[in-house]
Amino acid sequence: VYWAMLSLGAANLLPWLSFLTLADYFLDIYGDNSMEFYFPAVSTTVLVGAATLNLLYGQALSFDVRVRVPTFVMAASLLAVPL
Repeated sequence: VYWAMLSLGAANLLPWLSFLTLADYFLDIYGDNSMEFYFPAVSTTVLVGAATLNLLYGQALSFDVRVRVPTFVMAASLLAVPL
């Protein structure tokens, strides 16, 4: 349970860390987009939606699956951003 909760916490903090610490890099790449102001609203909306789905339908899945699948999806989406 410890490792599952640790990976869930890392999955929630990794997007904030990666996007907000690289704001200068994204400013150089994308110009005057100021995405660091939009990211908190988008990220929080997605996390609340995923938590709602997890509360409604999570009993059908094991605890391990409920933690690992979102972690891998978040990691894949973060890796897709530079592409």
